Amino acid sequence: MAEYIGVEIDENTPEFMSRLRKYFVKRWMDGCQNITYMNSLNSVFIEVDVEGSNYINALEFRRYVQKCIPDIPNKDCRRMFMSFDRCSNGYLDFNGFEKKMTPPKLDGKRLKIVTDIFNVKDVNKSKTLTVEDFITKSDAKNNKNIKHFVEDVLIGAYNKGSSAVTFTEFLQYFTDASLYFKDDNEFEIFVFYKCNMD
Repeated sequence: MAEYIGVEIDENTPEFMSRLRKYFVKRWMDGCQNITYMNSLNSVFIEVDVEGSNYINALEFRRYVQKCIPDIPNKDCRRMFMSFDRCSNGYLDFNGFEKKMTPPKLDGKRLKIVTDIFNVKDVNKSKTLTVEDFITKSDAKNNKNIKHFVEDVLIGAYNKGSSAVTFTEFLQYFTDASLYFKDDNEFEIFVFYKCNMD
C-alpha cells in the first residue's frame, strides 16, 4: 500500500480519483458553455452538500461518488474522502474539494499544442484573441459554432467584460478540458476542432 497525503490507499484509489475528476470535467464540457470549470465545481459542491452546511461530510461524499462511479468500493470511497479531508475533521470545504478536482497544469506536448495554436491564431501578435481571429473565410458553416465557442465559452466564462481572450485564459480553458482526454492525439484533435484550424 502507498501513502497519499497521510492516508493509506491501495493501487485503485488514484484511478477512482482520476475517474471522478473526468466525470466532473465531462459534466462541465457537456453543459458548461459560459461558465468556468471552477464555477461548475462550485455547483457540484452545492449539489453534494445535501444538508446545506457549506461542508461535505463523509456520507454525502460517498453517496454522490457512488452515483458517479457505481463500481467504487466503500473502502476506496472512504480513503478518497480522507485524502480530501486535510484537517481530518470529517468535513470537506470547497477549497479542499476544488484543489483535488482541478486538473493538473498542462505540460509537454499538450502545452505545446495549445501554445502553437494560440500563436498561429494571434496573427497581429496582440497577445489576445478575438472572434475574428478564429473565423476562417472558407468555413462559413462552422462560423456560428466558433463564434459561440469564443464569445460564450472563452470570453463569457474566462474573461468577463472584454472582447478578447489572453493566452492565460485560453490556456486555462484547455487545461480544464484536458483531463477528459487520455490520449494526446485526441486532445490535439479537440483543440484543432474548437479553434477552427484548417
